[in-house]
Amino acid sequence: MDPRTSGTPPHGNALVSAAVVGELVETVGPEAALAFFERFVALWPARRERLRGAIGRRDIAEGLDAALSLKSGACMAGALPLAGAGDRLHALIGRGAATTTATGLGPDASWAAAEALLAELDVLGERTVSALRGLAGDLRARTAEVPALGGPAPAVPSLAPTGVLPRSLGRAS
Repeated sequence: MDPRTSGTPPHGNALVSAAVVGELVETVGPEAALAFFERFVALWPARRERLRGAIGRRDIAEGLDAALSLKSGACMAGALPLAGAGDRLHALIGRGAATTTATGLGPDASWAAAEALLAELDVLGERTVSALRGLAGDLRARTAEVPALGGPAPAVPSLAPTGVLPRSLGRAS
């Protein structure tokens, strides 16, 4: 099972995967990664409310889109448990859509399960956003220490106390 899509962190029960974060920072650079984390955190309340509204209205298209947005954004941010919750919501809304379309009936067990998952999502989302805020702060501090282009980049010490970023991040390659 691929931990990037299963919602299961590769090591323990961490809210944010250091491996995924490291890959993102390596791929796009620390400044772009920081901007992504800050945007993800800023969008959390709107994403949560969009999901709540879509599920409450039984709006299949909006619910599927909102769940997919949460799942993909959380996966990119390394927030694998939150991505897993988004994946479960996407599946439940999809099952609700299939049942509603096939029978012409209103709410079914899948919609009820999606509503029940929202409470878990609230707690998990808030905890994850808090972890990402800390990560963004650590990354912001590291980014501020990197000199302008053309100058040598100093080695930056590990974020050992938080354990979120691997030791190799923050060093010039």
